[in-house]
Amino acid sequence: MIEKELFSSLIRNSKEEALKITLKYGLTETIEIISNLSAQNYYLNLIKQLDSEFQKICTLRQRNYDRRTKFLKHISKKLINSDINHCFFKGAAYSINYYEQAYLRPYNDFDVLVDQKDLEKFYSFLDTEKFKHRNNYKYLNRLGYTRSALEVIDSNIGVPFDFHYRFVNKLFKKDCPLTDHALQHNSIRNGISISSIEVLIATTMYHCFKQTGFALKIINIIDIAKLLNHEYDKEILFGLLKKTENLSNFLKIKRLIENLYQNTVDTKDHKLIPNVVHY
Repeated sequence: MIEKELFSSLIRNSKEEALKITLKYGLTETIEIISNLSAQNYYLNLIKQLDSEFQKICTLRQRNYDRRTKFLKHISKKLINSDINHCFFKGAAYSINYYEQAYLRPYNDFDVLVDQKDLEKFYSFLDTEKFKHRNNYKYLNRLGYTRSALEVIDSNIGVPFDFHYRFVNKLFKKDCPLTDHALQHNSIRNGISISSIEVLIATTMYHCFKQTGFALKIINIIDIAKLLNHEYDKEILFGLLKKTENLSNFLKIKRLIENLYQNTVDTKDHKLIPNVVHY
């Protein structure tokens, strides 16, 4: 089962394993599979020594994401200097803080949570930076406004900002069980403000299993695996997962990760992997 073997090499971050898989199944078939994966950059980095073109692709993508990282640090510093409580989450937060190189964790936008208490300062910041916005703060309490997004704004480097004022959609819960905790437990890491590991895991689980139905990608599994390699508070994490009705889903993912590390994947895992690997 090539999917299981690919998945295992990605979770283990094993160049040796990835090279063996690629040679076993052939470069053409392997590339055809990984070209559709969210973890394409991650796998290419593992096998880039096989082809000079892979090395060129990785170098170009690395430069692109290094530019993104520099820009994000610049924006986060400005938000901090403007006394705006905020934290980056999802792709950008993982890319800069939990991957060996930023480009290994691709993302399509900059997700940022902004404290509602600082909205006046936040909109002043947007105007100062000449970021075009829709003044959506006026509609947050309007009946029918259920989105968690506050403003989606173009940046000057081709990657949009997705500013949020809460994580959980109002249709799911009137009061967001993650937002306050996230903004009270954020800190500066590698030049940007991010929240705690417990919040990062809980928001990833919510996004994959609740917000989008079921949109769990390989890269999300790798995210969680990398976060679990760091120190975290199990009691706090489980509490946040229970509040968003995701504890059982998390335990399945955690079990899969542990089994992939130990190469003891069983029937339950084989049922889950096909639902993930093709995203």
